[in-house]
Amino acid sequence: GLVIHYRGLLKELQENVYPPRLVIQSFKERDIEFTTNFYGLRYSGESTNLIDLNILYFGAFEKPLLMFLEDVAGAIRDEPIIFVDVGANTGQHTIFASRFSRQVHAFEPFPPILERLHAAVDMNSLTNVTIHPIGLGASESLLDFREPPKSNHGLGSFVANFAPSLGDVIQLRVVNGDSYFRETGITAVDLIKIDVEGYEQPVLKGLRTTMESTRPVVVMELTVGRDVEDLFTSEQQLRDALPSGYVLELLQNTGSAMLSGEYFINPFQVDFSLNSQFTVIAYPDELAVKIPHHNLVND
Repeated sequence: GLVIHYRGLLKELQENVYPPRLVIQSFKERDIEFTTNFYGLRYSGESTNLIDLNILYFGAFEKPLLMFLEDVAGAIRDEPIIFVDVGANTGQHTIFASRFSRQVHAFEPFPPILERLHAAVDMNSLTNVTIHPIGLGASESLLDFREPPKSNHGLGSFVANFAPSLGDVIQLRVVNGDSYFRETGITAVDLIKIDVEGYEQPVLKGLRTTMESTRPVVVMELTVGRDVEDLFTSEQQLRDALPSGYVLELLQNTGSAMLSGEYFINPFQVDFSLNSQFTVIAYPDELAVKIPHHNLVND
């Protein structure tokens, strides 16, 4: 593979090329296999995939979210945290969080992506990451899973008709989170990231007891507005899925966030009739004074 040193490449592009999107497209068309420095670790990917392409060009995918995860982990605990990655995909969030976590539990049920997740953990010799080759939901079952397109590994979903570009349907194992955590000895959870393409409601239902007892911070991609099963249809329905005393807010970013990782937290205002996705922050009110609300560079 081609070894890319992100910062040097970015400097060259910033000095000589405009607009950057043309360069991103050229990388995508060249089908580059690469291994790059990723916050002191290594990440391997292919430029034809959206997540990998962002890591190659910008240094990370959803960089503001990564910055928030690191900031909130340091704010809520004086020691390394227990991090749960639901929908771990190829492992970007998992290996990033391994840097500041005592233990990472990564859940990914789709075999081709699971193979890449294992490779990412093995390549970095991460001893504090446990990979769970299953999905989390409200109950244990074999569910139909729509395979993601090769251009975006993050689109696979347990939700029927979630997106028109999804591929073949296969069956994958889903378990109740509370029961599985109890059986496997996951008794402490500080921070949970959920990115499951419309399957958020069953995941939260299955983790209700865990959340009530451990009161973690939750960062979740929330899908609304599509006429498909499982989606939350109102703010009250979302609040009812959380333990009492939880605050809802939105993680948002600036125009330069893909490069800078800047973010800010705003009040929760979501039109559930819109066909859209939002990054939701949910945290217990006893942690309110510890939650970082911005990392603006010029602040």
